[in-house]
Amino acid sequence: MDKLQAVVLRALLTRSGWQQYGEVVTPDVITNANVQAVLTHIRTLHEKGENDITTEALRLVIQASHPYGSDRADELCNVVSQMEEAQEVP
Repeated sequence: MDKLQAVVLRALLTRSGWQQYGEVVTPDVITNANVQAVLTHIRTLHEKGENDITTEALRLVIQASHPYGSDRADELCNVVSQMEEAQEVP
């Protein structure tokens, strides 16, 4: 995942970021399968709630969506870690 994708995903965790850009940033405009999957989880969380999403909540949803000890869950949680390292955009 490159820095731009990390910054975009991090911005989409906030409710205001999602409201402004959620319709523009869709899985079909992203080429990285792991980023697409994380974006899908972010979309699901925003559809279910009205608050900002924490990275902890995102990790829990990822882990709950994949079998225990799944390499896929580890890969997606790694994307979340890279998002945390990205500079937050106001």
